[in-house]
Amino acid sequence: MLRRATFALLVCAFWALAAPAAFADDAAVCKDDSAPADSAIEACTRIIKAAGRSRGNELAMTYYNRAISYRQKNDN
Repeated sequence: MLRRATFALLVCAFWALAAPAAFADDAAVCKDDSAPADSAIEACTRIIKAAGRSRGNELAMTYYNRAISYRQKNDN
């Protein structure tokens, strides 16, 4: 039982440390004008869905960047 609890704790710690890096990667892809539109849309959507990670102006820019990517695909 103790081994399972320790393993679960280690997995949670790994996720907590990996999440900020993944969020930073998504932000870079979402803002990148040269990124493929589909990749940028997916990255922006993950940022939007991440509750509480971005707000205000930052969230508005994420929606804007996603809209630009949809426009690049001629998907209005």
